[in-house]
Amino acid sequence: MKKFLSLIIAVVFALGLKAQTTLTEAPDFITTEYFGDEIHLYEILENDQYVLLHINTRTNEATPTVTPPLVEAYKRLGCNQHDVFFIGVVPNGTTNITKKYVDEYGIEFPMIHNTDESNGMEGPAMDIWRAHNCNLPTTMLIAPDKSIALDDIYPIETSDDVVSALAEFGIQEYECGEEPNPDPEPDPEPTVEQYRIKDLATNQYLHIFNHDAHESGPIGGVGVADYAESDSQIFTIEDAGNDNVYLRSADGYYIVCQQWNVDANSSNKSALKMIDNGNETFYLTDPYFVAGKANNYFKVEYVEGTNYVFCDAAVTLAATWTLEAVENENPNPEPADGPAVEIGVIDITETTIEASFTPNDECASYFILCDSVGSMEQWTTVFGVTLEQLIEQWSIARTEPSTHLWKDLVPDTEYIIYVLPKDAEGKSGELQQLSVNTVAMGGEGVSVIDVKVEILTTTSVRVVATPNEETAEYHYILIEKSFSDSIGIDSTMKFLYEDPYALYEIDDWTWEGLEANTEYYAVAQGKNIKGEWGEITKVEFVTTKPDGIEELSSSFKIYPNPASTEIKITSQLNGDADVKIYDMTGRCMKEVHVSDISKATINISDIDKGLYLININGSFEKLIIE
Repeated sequence: MKKFLSLIIAVVFALGLKAQTTLTEAPDFITTEYFGDEIHLYEILENDQYVLLHINTRTNEATPTVTPPLVEAYKRLGCNQHDVFFIGVVPNGTTNITKKYVDEYGIEFPMIHNTDESNGMEGPAMDIWRAHNCNLPTTMLIAPDKSIALDDIYPIETSDDVVSALAEFGIQEYECGEEPNPDPEPDPEPTVEQYRIKDLATNQYLHIFNHDAHESGPIGGVGVADYAESDSQIFTIEDAGNDNVYLRSADGYYIVCQQWNVDANSSNKSALKMIDNGNETFYLTDPYFVAGKANNYFKVEYVEGTNYVFCDAAVTLAATWTLEAVENENPNPEPADGPAVEIGVIDITETTIEASFTPNDECASYFILCDSVGSMEQWTTVFGVTLEQLIEQWSIARTEPSTHLWKDLVPDTEYIIYVLPKDAEGKSGELQQLSVNTVAMGGEGVSVIDVKVEILTTTSVRVVATPNEETAEYHYILIEKSFSDSIGIDSTMKFLYEDPYALYEIDDWTWEGLEANTEYYAVAQGKNIKGEWGEITKVEFVTTKPDGIEELSSSFKIYPNPASTEIKITSQLNGDADVKIYDMTGRCMKEVHVSDISKATINISDIDKGLYLININGSFEKLIIE
């Protein structure tokens, strides 16, 4: 039976057949390796080192190709003294076979083999191979949290293949013999600066509600909450390598991304990326999110009466965050040299920026202004003055601590907040500037603009344009119907596309100076966040004021009037004509083409009762529908 078992194993070794490991967490092992050192997997991991576990046989056909690059990578990555610890496993190895393996390839990292008594068929190496159920050869990476970070690095043709694969996890190159940084004993009190992480949309702070695992379900254990003196709301930012960070609460729990939920765990942690918006705000993403998931931004969503955090959002739904330091590491800073003002960003939306201003003791007055990047520099050239002079002339003057809200700004645009401080003698201090970026507006869906028209006088109308949530910007124009019809819809839209005044929110505007008793179109169209034009909205109306109806004259008669189901039209004119019925807001409720206007019948049963105007070839008559 033993010979039969040995034969089976030999065949498996020769063919290298088996699937990649299905494990998500590495099993622990403790054993003495070829060089005589005790190897305890979990102890290495708890020392915050990754483990590169290479399981292979000396006689595998892939060994001559794979082993030399591994030996070189071991030396390039610090010879087990730094970020990663190499371990070799020889599932059919005896002491003698392992010696040949080590000598042939110059292996210096630990090699685990089986017992000589079993002729290499039983022992710790075989146990490790069985536990991981993997191919031969397999080179897997185990993270400090005991998870399988990489189930197999393949192919391995050069040491660069190994080094580049591990670099994704912040594992860096070191010279062998280079002294590693000593590992200090864990300090129960954070020695780095602590922060509260604020969601600008809700003005609430990242908060750990519980430490349960929520791999699925509607909510996780992390959300945002009002300010609280709680360690569950205070975080340190730890370096995760590759420009990524870990977020660790003051009570020792790391932020972890599940499929969509966000949890807190004492050992598992997600390497996150803080994407700088250039204005002391940032997005949070999980760059190592579930494979195949493109959306990895953190968002805040109101669920079951609480604002929870989720990590599967598109960038258009991403929450905007800012940091608030919990402690001032320099409580007695050196006083500023001359007058100065501390600028604080309170809130940023698509079209507004709100900021606070706190002058120091040497500042008697200050001037504030906000404008888009590059705009002020252009004006200095036009007027031939300095930037400081222009700001003092155009800005708002203040003497006390204050706040200010700038409105009607352009979404997704970089602005500069300028502050010019002055002392009691009127001497200017250093001009202060803070870059701030407004939030992007709209979604990736179809932009639709709702347009409502109200007739005010025979020459003026009120137009209310309302964009939907997918709209990033929109334009609208008023154009005489006869002119628009003569040039066609394409030329009409060209006027709209060339309109320099983009709109972003609801626009309520009164248009003056229109032609009386004239048909118009209100035409609107918007773009989504991808710059794609959406639906065209075209509202037809006529500039005739309701209280001026009695003054109208017409070349036709209608009867009966009032009417309920149909009306008959008589006229001295002959030939075809367009009959249009307008309500008292100027909206066209019905349009009918008749072949003979001298005697025509129009169905009005589909129009609600009320007062209306009938327009035939520019002549008007009132109609009452009962």
